[in-house]
Amino acid sequence: MDATAAATLFAWLDREIWLISAVADGHRNGLIATSVSQESIVPELPRVLVSLARHHYTTELIESSHQFALHLLGADNLELVWKFGLESGRERDKFSDLDVGTTMTGCPLIRETVGWLDCKVEARLDAGDRFIYVAEVLQGQVLNFAPPLTTRRLMELAPISRLTQLQRSRHHQSYQEAELIRLWREQRRNG
Repeated sequence: MDATAAATLFAWLDREIWLISAVADGHRNGLIATSVSQESIVPELPRVLVSLARHHYTTELIESSHQFALHLLGADNLELVWKFGLESGRERDKFSDLDVGTTMTGCPLIRETVGWLDCKVEARLDAGDRFIYVAEVLQGQVLNFAPPLTTRRLMELAPISRLTQLQRSRHHQSYQEAELIRLWREQRRNG
């Protein structure tokens, strides 16, 4: 396998930055994700495909509730990226100092974004290091017609101290996920 070729091809992508929020049993949390895509081209039956690392607290809440909200971020949402991408929600409520509403499904809703979608999980695939969800979009709203924040734009706007934090976090997470992928593949071969 040519890891360099894969890394090069993926580096050309410029994915949008999403904040995913969830609630279950009175606990709420959110995280930053880039693995979100439209799953249906049928306008009256919108669906999304979301891939989340299984060790995240937000993933645990989705596993329990089978619902989540997606918030598309813009360049003016950088502080949300740091709050939801670099801090753990296991120790504190990431929403505590924000003006938060509630979606139809009860998920935390942040209105200062490009827009949001309220989603209910219809199918789930266990891929070892992560869960891949196909979800029905129940409700949504465009709040700001600004262009979405992308990974490339985030890297351009981020202060060096935040870039260092992001790189450390990603490096640490890649070790965790690599072990889960290897274990999952071994179990599939032997199962």
